[in-house]
Amino acid sequence: MTRCRTLFLSDIHLGTKDCKAELLLTFLDRHQPETLYLLGDIVDFWALKRRSHWPPAHTQVLKTFERMAQNGTRIVYVPGNHDGVMRSFPTLSLPNVETHIEYEHTTAQGKRLKLIHGDRFDGLFCTGRLLSWIGDHSYSLLLRINRWHHALQKVFKRPYHSLSADLKMRPATARAVIHQFEQTAIRFAESEGYDGIVCGHIHRPALVDQGPIWYANSGDWVEHCSALIEDNLGRLRLVTSQQWPEHAKHAQPNMEVAA
Repeated sequence: MTRCRTLFLSDIHLGTKDCKAELLLTFLDRHQPETLYLLGDIVDFWALKRRSHWPPAHTQVLKTFERMAQNGTRIVYVPGNHDGVMRSFPTLSLPNVETHIEYEHTTAQGKRLKLIHGDRFDGLFCTGRLLSWIGDHSYSLLLRINRWHHALQKVFKRPYHSLSADLKMRPATARAVIHQFEQTAIRFAESEGYDGIVCGHIHRPALVDQGPIWYANSGDWVEHCSALIEDNLGRLRLVTSQQWPEHAKHAQPNMEVAA
């Protein structure tokens, strides 16, 4: 069991076929944070409206959160767009969970971080309903391909690898949009007087130190199976699916900064 000061998770998308709940359970079983931040799209209410999909592992994730809270972990929940219904009830007292529209976290080194989901920046990148529709359907196809790829990986007992994440990042346009998202988030944090920003939403884990301001994205548990961790010294590191679960015992953080 690894103890840490803070753990940041986002975009778990419980209620979808593409949620990697089993990998998340393995990850949670090996970490004990003092504070857990859930930065949106934890339960995918959009998907549940279209089709019910809720295997036992999804229930177990929620029970694990509950058990963590009972064992002393403080849990702060910042809803996203797929679980946006919870934004209508920011004062709703869930069992052992604080719910906030947005939040501020102070690291062990005294750095102030803005915590949001990230969908507030969508208006800067969407050029119309048609483009949004095409993007949604193309992404759904990529996830379906990734589901088949993951099934084959299990058959041949190979470590988890997201084929859809690789394919998604090949077009130059996709890379440019993600870069623009990151820069917009950094400018937003700077304008608000923060030292950095932590979000999710775009399913692209990142830890970027840019001058006095830095940007962190905790990623997702649909493709990358990633998380952001703050240790007791205030250092942040990003861990991804290549380290879980097969390489977890000997994994080294692939990104780390002092915050």
